Parts: sequence; C-alpha cells; structure tokens
Amino acid sequence: MNINFNKIQSFRANVLEEIMARKQKEQNIFNHLAIKALEAAVERLNKIEKILKTPKYDLVFIGEVGAGKTTAICHLFNLVHEIEATKKEGTRDIKIIKTQELLSTGAGKTTICEVVIRASVEISIEIEPYSEQDLTELIEDFCEYFWLKTYPHLNEEGAQPPPAEQMRAIRNITGLNVVTAEKVSTDKALELAKSFKEEQFQDFYKESLSRANLTQRTETKILLTLSNNKDSDKEAKAWIQKTFAELNLAKLPNFSIPRKIYVNVDSSILDFDEFSRIGSIVDTRGMDTGQTRQDLASYIRDNDGAICLFTEKFPVAPTNVTPIIKMYLTRESQDMGSKFALFVMPRKNEPEKIVGADGPIEIRDEGIFLRKTDIEASFTGSNINFLSENILFYDALQFYFDDGRRDSTYQLSDISDERQRILKEIHTIISNRELSLLKEVEELRQNFEDIKNGRGLNAQDKQLIFEAKETIKGYRFLNFPSDTFVPKYINLWTPRYASTLRATNARFGVYEPRNIDVYYDAVPIAESIVREVMRSPKDKVMEAVEVIEQNASPESDLKPFIRNLKVQINSYHESLVEEIGETIMGLLRNNLLYPLDSTNQFWVDVQNRWGKGQGYKKDVLSMYEDHTKKVNNYLKEITQQLWQERLISRVIAFFG
Repeated sequence: MNINFNKIQSFRANVLEEIMARKQKEQNIFNHLAIKALEAAVERLNKIEKILKTPKYDLVFIGEVGAGKTTAICHLFNLVHEIEATKKEGTRDIKIIKTQELLSTGAGKTTICEVVIRASVEISIEIEPYSEQDLTELIEDFCEYFWLKTYPHLNEEGAQPPPAEQMRAIRNITGLNVVTAEKVSTDKALELAKSFKEEQFQDFYKESLSRANLTQRTETKILLTLSNNKDSDKEAKAWIQKTFAELNLAKLPNFSIPRKIYVNVDSSILDFDEFSRIGSIVDTRGMDTGQTRQDLASYIRDNDGAICLFTEKFPVAPTNVTPIIKMYLTRESQDMGSKFALFVMPRKNEPEKIVGADGPIEIRDEGIFLRKTDIEASFTGSNINFLSENILFYDALQFYFDDGRRDSTYQLSDISDERQRILKEIHTIISNRELSLLKEVEELRQNFEDIKNGRGLNAQDKQLIFEAKETIKGYRFLNFPSDTFVPKYINLWTPRYASTLRATNARFGVYEPRNIDVYYDAVPIAESIVREVMRSPKDKVMEAVEVIEQNASPESDLKPFIRNLKVQINSYHESLVEEIGETIMGLLRNNLLYPLDSTNQFWVDVQNRWGKGQGYKKDVLSMYEDHTKKVNNYLKEITQQLWQERLISRVIAFFG
C-alpha cells in the first residue's frame, strides 16, 4: 500500500501551527478546549505514523502446547519436503513417498523453545542458549525428580517431571535415556539414581552434571555447506530438518539446550520477497492452559509490527485462547483488534461433522461457516469485539493421509492455492489495519477543520461543560473491595506441583524453563481487578461526556471536542491499567520480595522448608501470603490515586 507520509506530516505541521497560534491568543474556554484537543491529535498522529511506517510485519503464532502451530507454519510457508519411507502393509514392507515438515520433531513432540524463521543470504540455524548456570539448575531439577521417584518418602507431595521437551533434551545431554532391549525398557536416569544411597543426592547430581559436559557446549550457530549437485534444494531441506531436530532435542555435543532458535533461510527455501509485508515468522513456545506470559505480552502489547495469530484446534475454538485475547482486546484498547487474528486449524473431516438443524452438515465449507458463526457468538458472549474477517481457517494436512502421503485426488496446485488463500487473507489483515489508521487520519483532519473554523461557545455550551465537570467529580472515589489480590495471586499455584514451587524459590521467583515469574504473575491479576473496579465509574464518566454531545445544539462547536475527548478517555484508561500492573510487579520485585538473593530471610525460609515433611506447598504459600498481604491495600490505594490523577483530573482539566 502506497502511503503519502508527506501528507500526514504536512497535516501535523498545520495542527502544530494552529496550537501555537491559539496559545498566543487571549485565553478562554474555547481556546483551551481547542489546544487540548489538538495536542491530543498530534500525539495520535505520531502513533499512527509510527505504525504505518512498519515496512514488514512479524507473524507471531500464539497457542497452547500441541495446538499444531509448527505444523501449520511449515505447510503454510512450504517448509516441507518429500522423503522415501517404509510402511507396513499386512506382512509386507512397502516404500512410500511422504511429506515431512522441516521443523517437525516427530509425533507428539513439541519444540523446546520459541522459533524464529527469517530471511538470510545463507542457510543456517542459530540458538540463543541457556546459560551454564541455568543448565546446571535444569539438570538439578531433573535429578530431583528421579531422586524423589527413587526415595519418595523425602517428600510425600511428589515431584513434577520437567516439561516433556526439556526432559528429552536433558536425557540427551546426560546420556540418561530410556533404552529398550529385547522388549524390556530400562530408564538409565532411574537406574543411576538407584546406584546411590539415600543420603547421596549430591553425588547423583554431580555425576549427572559431569555427563553433560557443559563446558564444551559453547557453539551457537551451524552453517550449511552444500555439495555441488543438482539436488541442492533437496539437500538443504534435509539438512534443515535434521539439524533443527538435533538442536531441538539437544543431540549435538557442542551445543547447549536452546532458549530460542533462529532458522535463517535463503530464497531457495523460502522467498520472503514473495510475501511483501511479512518480516519474520515466530513460532512461540506453547502456552499452558490459561497462561499469560511476559514474552507474549511483548509481542501483543509492545510490538506494533506484529500480527498475532492465536492458534486453536477446530472443535474447541476459541475456548483456550479467549482468556489471553480478552486480557488485551478490551473496549478501550486502540490498535489491538486490527493486529489480532484467530487461526483455526480443522483436521480432515471435522467441518463435515458439524451438526446443523438436520444433523451432520457433510459439506466442508458449510461446516466451517457454521463454526465461524459459533466462534463469533462466543466472542460476543465474552464481550470481545473480535473482527469477523480476522477469523481464518487452515487445515495444513487436508491434502495428506495420516502416514504423510499426499492424497492423489488432490493436485499440487490445490495445495498451493490453499496456501495462497490464507496468505492473501493475512495480507488483507495488514492492509485493513493500515486502511483503518488512514481513515482515522481523515477523521482527525475533519475534526481539525471543525475546531479551526469554530466560532466559540455559547451560554448553553458552557452550562453543559459545567454540569459535566460537576458530574465527573462525583466519580472520583472508587468502590474497591478489600483483600482481592493476594487470594488470586496465591491461587495461581493450585495446579502447580510442590517441586515446581521449590524450583521457583531456588531461583528467587523466576523459573524460566517453565515460564514462571512470580513478579509478572501479578500483572494480569492486578489488571483484571482494576478493570473490574473501574468499569462502572469509567462508563459513568463517558456517559457524562456523551450528555454534552447529545444536548449540544446541532451547530455547536463543542461536538469536535467531545469526539476527541471520548478517544482520550479510553487512552487514559488503558495507560492507567498498564501502569497499575507494572507498579504492582515493581512492588513485589523491588520491595516486598527484595533483595532477590540469599540475604533475604524470606527466600532463605522458603528454600529451607523443602524436604522437611508433609505440608511443604501449604507452608510456603502461607509464607508468600504473609509477605505479600500488603499488596491488597497498596493496590487499592494506588488505583484510587492514579484513577484521580490519570483519568478524572485529566478529563476535568480538558474542560478547563
């Protein structure tokens, strides 16, 4: 899309010139309103211009573990290749040609970390590794799990194994795998643990650590060197699949376990020039149920150049992703809806099984249409204003049998056409985002002309302003319930194991491998509480402003000011919510749980409670509760203070 930035910049210059001119005039209520409204317009123009100058957007796929993000990405961007395989058919072994994803790690397995696919002049794979200290802690957790399986009486609450993908990686770097011989499986980790006596955990841990050879795991990049043969593209794809799997499973002796993997591809693998508005493709690490994470928030809230595709399986959409969408796509949020898409992934004949008025639909397109209708109703029922055109359906495996063979009833062009359909819809989402911003620029321009040509306010206008100010002053004080934060904060640990709590405490509140951060945990809780508390008074403030709009005479010059103020109130509200969340996170990190080291008696106490009999989790959470109970009153006080300073006072000041 060709955007005339000179036109936007010229418009902004005109607005700034008008502000300066009005500041030099005799001050009255009309000039005051004009200056406030025009200053807000300049601020908004700056934001719009920044977004519109995004040359390429990152496609960020967000969803639960096992939702199918990686499979969809590989097929959508043709990151697949065909290989020869053997299939059992009766008593015979037959050869077949099957399609495999380049970033696949096998049935039921998931990527260990976030994966970023980006354009490059070379084909290579890089990792951002865990530090040696982080790795030693991961191995210690691994050992703790097998030690508790060997000597369970140490802690009768049991132990949670590391996430499956991390378990595989640690087994591979230590060589403590499960081996099968003559139909008998032996767990080498469990076998090694049993070779030590009950009081020798440290010896077991040191032995496991020595097997990992951490000091040798210093490499971070592998570059493909192609042989000079006519099948170089095939060779490159095979290399990517093999190398990615080995890094994801930590099978390469000189590489650490990755925190992030970068797959750098040239145009022979993925021609990014074909996707003029797409920068990189981000396959985020799968969420746990109902989880919100700081790494996802950085894409969703802080990155204007990200299109967030929330991935969901067909039968349950949008159940699993609704909580995270609802947290960010609120009635007050700006620029959020246009960057969100729901990426629904049917499998085989699921759409045909959708039940209509007369039973199963049996027609794929009609089943998808009905499912989309249900999804829209679900969003509406959750008070989420999700754009209908941003609900996409893509079945990556529609054209393949379960064993990976391509269904011969489909042509290669069918696969390509389906890919192009989805990519076109994604490009349309980007175009619509830009069109909505350009439309807003024109609305700001019209508002500017109305303000510039205004004649002033009459007595009725001034009376409406006075009455609105008095009404808004009545909403200065919030009805904040007591003891709201801490119970919800402690309740986060209900589904988590005692051993996970121990590992989190050992790291002073941040357990990165499981995406647990006791400080960031406070943010979504605090935000949800203050949104609920402020919903009614904020609506009342908006109603008081709308009364002016409704009762002003048709020719009143108040109307353009009110249009501007309504946008500002929503902006004030969102900034206020974010500030409170960050403030509570800072209170925990920099005050109540500070310092984050062994000089803090709190951390000493919670760490020392491990291994001293039953009730560990209950006792430690009680310590957390005692140590964070001040947040209840502080949240109430800071919300009340910032509500008055950041919203009420600003609205009143807008009117002069």
